[in-house]
Amino acid sequence: MTNEMGRRGFLIGGVAAAIGTGLFLAEPGASASAATQSSALPKPVSAAASKGFTDLAGVRTEYSAAVKSWPLALPAGYSLPTASQLQDPADGPAQWERGSGLAEAYGYWFTLTAVAAVAASRRGDLSASQVHLDTLVSAQSSTIARSVIDDPDGLVIREVITPARNQQDFSKLSSAFGLDRLDPTSPVARIARAAGDL
Repeated sequence: MTNEMGRRGFLIGGVAAAIGTGLFLAEPGASASAATQSSALPKPVSAAASKGFTDLAGVRTEYSAAVKSWPLALPAGYSLPTASQLQDPADGPAQWERGSGLAEAYGYWFTLTAVAAVAASRRGDLSASQVHLDTLVSAQSSTIARSVIDDPDGLVIREVITPARNQQDFSKLSSAFGLDRLDPTSPVARIARAAGDL
């Protein structure tokens, strides 16, 4: 029996890793079996809206195509990982919801932009931090975001980004996206370190 894995379980790549109180519960590159989501948080696009399923090779192809033509600006010195980090679960191949590769790319983009916002704030560059936070807010209404996450109540903006924008309180943003406990060997940490932000 194969596993069925889609954005419902792994959402936007779950770059928002290790979140306990956070938005998404799986770091990009996590296996399908490791990804879960809290029911009180924004919902991924439903399987009914999906165009079916694919295997891991299909997800990786989607990811590569998304990264090659990525439309959202990345912070200076940042880039998306060149290859998908997703893995099938240990108990066998999974069927992944089509669009999971795009979701992973968006998750990386969102988390990398959040890392840049936090790093700029820590350096005392509040203007750059504000630009990154504003970018995160505008991206929430993008076609990409709407295709990988359904957040009609604006929970991400209201509960996570607004405190950082209005009070320079980055605790919820850091916690929600696991920024305060990044694995130093993760793609996010490597990219941020290369940009001078870790």
